[in-house]
Amino acid sequence: MVGNNEFLFEKRVRRYLVYIYGALGSFYLYAFGLFHYLPKGDYVSALFEIVTGTVFLVALVVFALTGRYMPVALLMNFNLFLVLVFLAITGGIKGTGLFWIYSFPLATTFMLGIRVGLILSLLLILTILGIYVFGEIGYIRVAYDLVTVRQAIASYIGVLIMAVVYNVVIDRYMKLVVQKTVEIHDLNRKLKEIAEKDFLTGAVNRYKIYQILQIATETALETGRPLSLILFDLDRFKQVNDTYGHQVGDRVLKEVVTKVKETLRDTDIIGRYGGEEFLVILPDTPIGEAVKVAERIRKLIEATEFPEGFRVTISCGVSQLRPQDSVESLIKRADEALYKAKKAGRNRTEAVP
Repeated sequence: MVGNNEFLFEKRVRRYLVYIYGALGSFYLYAFGLFHYLPKGDYVSALFEIVTGTVFLVALVVFALTGRYMPVALLMNFNLFLVLVFLAITGGIKGTGLFWIYSFPLATTFMLGIRVGLILSLLLILTILGIYVFGEIGYIRVAYDLVTVRQAIASYIGVLIMAVVYNVVIDRYMKLVVQKTVEIHDLNRKLKEIAEKDFLTGAVNRYKIYQILQIATETALETGRPLSLILFDLDRFKQVNDTYGHQVGDRVLKEVVTKVKETLRDTDIIGRYGGEEFLVILPDTPIGEAVKVAERIRKLIEATEFPEGFRVTISCGVSQLRPQDSVESLIKRADEALYKAKKAGRNRTEAVP
């Protein structure tokens, strides 16, 4: 559970990183290419900036269409690598191209993780050293003095170390936040289950079943679709408790609920209405069909033999929602039907439409 939530959180953060990274990269590259290099007649630099800016845009489009993070992140960081190398070689604006390299450790470690980020960042350092060497022997347009290169690399390493430490701290902190969030979510879910479910049987408790019946009644009255109710009670259940003990009696109640759930549809709801009394809500069900459901439940319970060698029976009362009904009147008629079933000898189903 925690792992899934961490994955979803990371996926969301990565999506934001891609969009921000791609948007900023394309904006700056297009701006420098079109408004700095092009007016000065530096067409090579202008073309390079426009092409690499377009790569950022293409990467954004690919990510939006496919959602594939890692290939897009690698493409963006490799593209940035080329841009920084190009700036270091050409000098950028007034010889400041070398100092743009500080952005690279932050970008790579954030987007690709510490391991890949370190590899690419160290590769850029080696490339900068190569540029310095070739600059010294006259093969590169801008030659940096040793002090400038040492200062740039020292600052770069400092930024890299801070980026790594920051990523480690943030990673651990976010894992802790996600873990605690999941724990709170699970606790709230358990508290909600406790508040809505009967602890013993797993059926919906009386408070919740009443709420569900209220909504089902309002919906049925608005749509004109049928709604039926089964109220059933275990016959002579006190004898089970007196003979076999309350632990066996509790097990009987749980088994009855389990058996009833097996016969119901996903849209049907069973709730514990009293000690051994249960309500079953049957949406989109006329009373004739509800009686058949009640009989199916009754026969199933009657046929169930418990390990101690005894069986139990139930009596069922069935009612159907009328146009002027309330929840109370619907339950009242089901209770009247249940009383008729009890009076007629138990282990039977009666209906009061």
